Amino acid sequence: MIERESPEGIKPQKFVGIYLGGGRLASGDSKAYLSFGGVPVAVRVFEALNGAPEITRIVAIAPEKDLFSSLLPEEHKPTNIFEAHDKFENNLRTAFDEVSEDENVIVVLSDIPFIKPDSLSRLAGSVVPGEIIIPTILRRDVRGI
Repeated sequence: MIERESPEGIKPQKFVGIYLGGGRLASGDSKAYLSFGGVPVAVRVFEALNGAPEITRIVAIAPEKDLFSSLLPEEHKPTNIFEAHDKFENNLRTAFDEVSEDENVIVVLSDIPFIKPDSLSRLAGSVVPGEIIIPTILRRDVRGI
């Protein structure tokens, strides 16, 4: 990991990456397993979490957790996988039950296929210890893609 200081002089912290993959389309299909560029969105998001050096372990909330587990690369950070619930709040609660109060957290939703490890690293390097980060991409940010 590159040692750098944020503008506020805060050294980068270690984080638990939380993957939240419970969203469904109107058809009932999981957003997590939609193919984007030939790769399931779930894999793209997991690889971003797995590739950010500030993230030391991952808690994944995934529909069809066995399918999710089968899609992961052979080499990955320690990961606990739980079955997704029907409500966002319940998924978040399940994830946070696995995190201690003194751990920093980055939450990434399963339907952000553009997220990259370096984006997560930049976020991690700019937060105050104890903050929770949930990156989002707004529709207006991806027009023309």
